[in-house]
Amino acid sequence: MIPAVRPWCAAILLVLAAAGGAAGVDDGDDDPNAVRDPSYVAARQALRGRQYADAIRLLSDALARDPRDADTHNLLGFAYRKSGDLDRAFHHYHETL
Repeated sequence: MIPAVRPWCAAILLVLAAAGGAAGVDDGDDDPNAVRDPSYVAARQALRGRQYADAIRLLSDALARDPRDADTHNLLGFAYRKSGDLDRAFHHYHETL
């Protein structure tokens, strides 16, 4: 059974999916010249390998250093969503926006 989803949460997911949301896990990045937190870089690799628990730990470390980074929140939302923790996923997707 799928857990109940708040209407605004569903809207956020639709917007992120339409905009490429977590598709940013591919090998590219929005700005290849951007200096990224090493934990963020390692988390992207973990996500490519579907190692969501590792990615959550790494992204949480990166977020502790830069709590306003939208890209980190977005990937953390993706990792939580793929892990089945929708409440935390929606929290981080909301922070992305």
